[in-house]
Amino acid sequence: MRKFALKGLIALAVIVLICIFFSGTLHTITTAKVQLAGAKSGRFETKITMTGSLYWPKTAELLVEGMGSDDTLTVSSMNVSAGSFVRAGDVIAICDVNEFDSRLSSLRENYAAKEKEYLEQERKNSTQLLSDREKEWFNTYQQLQDAVQNVQTLRQDLHLEAWKHGITLGDDDLLPEGAEQEELLSLSEKLAQARKDEAAVRHSYSQLMRFGISDDTLAYLEKKAQLEKEMKQLNEDMMALRMLQLRASSVTAPWDGYITAADLKPGDQVSRGTALVTMTAQDTAPVIRLNPGDNKRVVTVGTPVSLSAEGQNVDTVISGQGVQASGSLYLEAELKREHLTALGGVSAISESNSVTGTISWRSENPSTLVPSSALRGTEGDYYVYIAQKTMNSLGAEKLTVVKKSVTVLGISGNTASVQEELRGDSIIYMEDRTLTEGCEVIPYGNP
Repeated sequence: MRKFALKGLIALAVIVLICIFFSGTLHTITTAKVQLAGAKSGRFETKITMTGSLYWPKTAELLVEGMGSDDTLTVSSMNVSAGSFVRAGDVIAICDVNEFDSRLSSLRENYAAKEKEYLEQERKNSTQLLSDREKEWFNTYQQLQDAVQNVQTLRQDLHLEAWKHGITLGDDDLLPEGAEQEELLSLSEKLAQARKDEAAVRHSYSQLMRFGISDDTLAYLEKKAQLEKEMKQLNEDMMALRMLQLRASSVTAPWDGYITAADLKPGDQVSRGTALVTMTAQDTAPVIRLNPGDNKRVVTVGTPVSLSAEGQNVDTVISGQGVQASGSLYLEAELKREHLTALGGVSAISESNSVTGTISWRSENPSTLVPSSALRGTEGDYYVYIAQKTMNSLGAEKLTVVKKSVTVLGISGNTASVQEELRGDSIIYMEDRTLTEGCEVIPYGNP
């Protein structure tokens, strides 16, 4: 009988131990497991990282000055390439004026022929002696011809410009009320002044009509004036051609700057209006245009920014900002020559077309720092869960979830800055299941 009772007690003890074991296991299985962290006090640091590329805010085309519509050049040497830095006066390119020798020879021959004709006219009419009154009459006669021609040219220009804008001119070529096009207004003013000038010259001419000159004398004077005009033009053409050859033989940089485009090569032809190269405009420099993405923090001109490219880093400042055609914001980082050199040069940056810009901030005053993964809720309604110690019905200690609202000052990576004082609290994060306020939790690694 005793032996039977002893066996019963042993069996009962085993059953109790099994129940206790499975009870603890069940509790462990059904209770949420969490990571606990204590809040820290410190100055919050945050940063934004942006991608960007080289940008030329303002450029200027380098043209060969003095080219006429019939002038063409041949590039014999191009001394720069895209990305080159040049100083004012550096030789950019060397060009030759096409058919320079033959064109100059032809102009000289034409001038000599006109000069011979002029001298012959003077010889044939050497006996004609004009009075001062006759000279005045002829000069006024020429002025009237020029004035009439000027009025007609301006009148035609005004009508053509009005037609472009769908405007009908009134009597005496007057603009209709409300016309505000700048070119139209300018042409209208010039035409009005030209008509006043014509009227004044016509009045002077009418006063001199009684002092007319013979047809032979008039023909002589007109021929003489025409030859003088042609000789003057030929002389100007020769000077312009020789000056063009001088300029083309050494095209220099007008100011310090970077070459942004240089597509011509030796043997290429250049006509009027063709740019030899494109370079940064005077007193401008390239920048790195950065895309801040969804960043809502205000970035002002002068904010320090770190740029990196090809494994190299430089520190500079934000020099500008604006809105692109797409509507997105952009920031511009200042680039000095030493910055470009440190980043590998213009060519290297242009080829990679990728630069990283980083702006960092550090709060002036300390705040409470917590893991960013512990934040819950949405912007303006953030909260955290705190593990609060309580006692269960058996008097054992347990951890219960308590909700606490917080004011978020900033989030950066794995850290968030909040306004509230949370030191001494055990902040819950990285739970293995959904939590609710009042539920029990167990730290990872605890039985």
